Amino acid sequence: MSTIAVLLIALVAIIIVLLSTPEKRTARERRSLAVSSLLSGRVRGEVPRWANLKANADDLASPLKAGGSLDDLYHYLSKDPGRREFARIVDRRRAEDYLSGATADRIATLASQRRGESLPSWAPIYVATIRVLFDRTRNDILALIGVPDELTRFPVPEGAAESIPERIELAVERYASLWIPQGRGASDYAVERQAIRDDLLARKRFVKRMEELDDSWKGLAAGLYNLSGHPRWRIAVDFEPELQDDLDELTILVLAADTHRRDRDLMARVHDADRMPGEVESPGIRWMPNFSYYKNIPEITGQTADIEPTIYFAKVNLGYTFRDRSTQNWLNRRKDWLTDYFNSYFSETTRRDFSPPERSDPAWNAWTSARLKAEGIHGINVRIAAGMEFGHRNAFGVRELAFVRVNLLENP
Repeated sequence: MSTIAVLLIALVAIIIVLLSTPEKRTARERRSLAVSSLLSGRVRGEVPRWANLKANADDLASPLKAGGSLDDLYHYLSKDPGRREFARIVDRRRAEDYLSGATADRIATLASQRRGESLPSWAPIYVATIRVLFDRTRNDILALIGVPDELTRFPVPEGAAESIPERIELAVERYASLWIPQGRGASDYAVERQAIRDDLLARKRFVKRMEELDDSWKGLAAGLYNLSGHPRWRIAVDFEPELQDDLDELTILVLAADTHRRDRDLMARVHDADRMPGEVESPGIRWMPNFSYYKNIPEITGQTADIEPTIYFAKVNLGYTFRDRSTQNWLNRRKDWLTDYFNSYFSETTRRDFSPPERSDPAWNAWTSARLKAEGIHGINVRIAAGMEFGHRNAFGVRELAFVRVNLLENP
């Protein structure tokens, strides 16, 4: 018995030694670093911030968080417009922080340009401050969502780093370069796109992080819709209507970026190490949140806005956040209105809106399609947001416009 025991102990020792070879240890360390870098709840050690999905979700939501540019705008809107300063000392101190330096200089310049107008004495400073705070919010959001500058009249901020969708692709690329499957070593494993895809989709933490990113996208849009209905924002808009035009444009851009990023391959930068030129790659990951769909809008027909008459036949569905009862009930009560809305929507489009443009850039085609959808969604959400607060009780309005069928026929 003692001899058998000794042999078993020796066998276990040999197995441990075999499992603890330098190559196996390296594989375990790389695998652990890949997983913790991408999926951990916070950035640790020397891991780049862009390499962590939770950090990207936090950065995307940063304008709405305490001290963020959109949060500062909301804070200023809490002040009585007729007061020069906040009533409470704590609010005055906070306002001094975000209204100092170059911000204060620009506010003074804009206010001085309006003093000749027939406005209440408090209005020039009030409107100028809201304009400056909104522009700062706009620049922060544009830098995060990565909309092409050709798609909007807004100037893209100079020196902006990678957008959140680009950072996520870089993070997954880094993960692929570090990760090694169980039972493999660095010497016998090269990047396998399919294996990495299967590994990520099987991880609950990956799904959780992607859901957090989606929460940040819909939260950002919700913050802008709620701003549109804020009574003190409306006061500023009465004196400067361009503010509302700019807010509508920014909201459409956020919706377009949200739609566009759902169609992006998170693994766009990950390629099989041994893939031959022309060989078809395995599928990537296009992560779609769990939507419910409103499908009761009937097929509609009419003419587009083309110079030469073009008849359209169209069927659309509307996607909204799963279990968003408020949006569901709103849509259910307005079937006739939605039918009229999309008749008007399609009658203002052209054939070119649904056909590939002359430039053969797939990314550009995807962006223009996303913007077209966003404009359709925005017209509905403005009506929804007028009667409910977005973000309350999981209400986020319409988030997806599905063109189930669009047929265009030239009228002979």
